[in-house]
Amino acid sequence: MPRSIENYVQEIGRAGRDGTLARCHMFLSNQDFYYLRRITLSDLLDNQSAYKLTSKVVVQAKKAFYKKINPEVEVTRKRKRADFDELPASEKILEEFEHEKELAAYYKVNEDGQKMIQFEESFYITMEVKEILNKLDLKEEVVLTMLNQLEKAGPYFRVDSILPRDVGIRFHKKTLEELASIDKFFAAVLACDPKPHMGVYRCSMVNLAKELGVKPYQVPRILYTI
Repeated sequence: MPRSIENYVQEIGRAGRDGTLARCHMFLSNQDFYYLRRITLSDLLDNQSAYKLTSKVVVQAKKAFYKKINPEVEVTRKRKRADFDELPASEKILEEFEHEKELAAYYKVNEDGQKMIQFEESFYITMEVKEILNKLDLKEEVVLTMLNQLEKAGPYFRVDSILPRDVGIRFHKKTLEELASIDKFFAAVLACDPKPHMGVYRCSMVNLAKELGVKPYQVPRILYTI
């Protein structure tokens, strides 16, 4: 599909240049259509992007929940349906959870007749900002708007904040092991089993918060006080 009106005019103009009758055919695929539509509406919300973002949130929540009930299991592969264009709108979820059958026993029907997993306690999930922006091909402000709209849809999840994925710490006078023996924060860092690279120890913000017994957004505050 031509990317602009100018390209369209130029391409159809190649037919019939000799002055004889000519026919011009344009082949349009759904993938081209959605791609160009996202470019045109990059500052706006659309159903296609909402489906993708909702799918990402749901799959991440299932991963975290399944990890809680089966800590030793590795989850999960990302899958994409090859026949997306042929699916009805109600089934256009781009990612599937590979352990869906194991979660069947945890589904319950709520008062509105909706089938969902009832979590006994809340938990955190994290999503990589760059990955989401690249996947949806949208600006960060638009994605945040969609997350806020999903947050208003019901008491299912809450957007806390945008945080760095990892915490990086460089040590000068003392080693991590020495500090871990006298300070619980560094003991929590050591428990995350960080891998040093170029003198910097990095560990997951979520894992560090879990070891400290605090919320992820509280970790930067703790760092500022050290």
